[in-house]
Amino acid sequence: MEYWDIEKRKYPQYDHVGVIIAEDITSRFLNVISLFNGFIPLMAIQVTAIETPEGIGLQFTKVLDTVRLGYLEEDEGTAEPTDRNFWETKRGTKQTAALADRLCEIAKSFAPTAQLNYNKHYIGFTIEGRSFNFSLLRPRKSALNVDIRMERTDEQDKILADSNLDILEYDKRWGAYRIKLTKKDIDEQRELIANLLQQAFAQRRIS
Repeated sequence: MEYWDIEKRKYPQYDHVGVIIAEDITSRFLNVISLFNGFIPLMAIQVTAIETPEGIGLQFTKVLDTVRLGYLEEDEGTAEPTDRNFWETKRGTKQTAALADRLCEIAKSFAPTAQLNYNKHYIGFTIEGRSFNFSLLRPRKSALNVDIRMERTDEQDKILADSNLDILEYDKRWGAYRIKLTKKDIDEQRELIANLLQQAFAQRRIS
């Protein structure tokens, strides 16, 4: 856990998971790990020596997977605030930051009080003045990367595959579709994007 904490502080832009490997993981051991797993992502793997025709081998069995935590930014105390200028000059451009405005306008169609919330690693949303991150926006130099937090389904996969949007790998850890959007994408696929955001908003509200 100490190593996890050191690495997390050193490289906050990455996800960090503590992995415990032991020969014997008892129920008592699992109970202790589970207490931490709500706050520190931990994985427990049991290792067993096995005899094979080629000699002695090792078999690894995952006995405790990580519990998916909420977005770090949902804890308002951990988010490091910035401003619009940071995203226009340091991470993205004025043009890609303006795409975040376009998505906020779309969000206002089903959540009238939606506002953008500028932080160091993402632009989130606030609803009625409180953090409510059903989607995360990250302006880059040539496009806007969007994480839309919603359950993955075969139907939704097909809709996105047929959309001609630049779909990135689904984020299983955080449960989010990841899409790279340009101005042209938003102009041509506004209805689809609005539907995705609204679904994410509804799922986040009842979760």
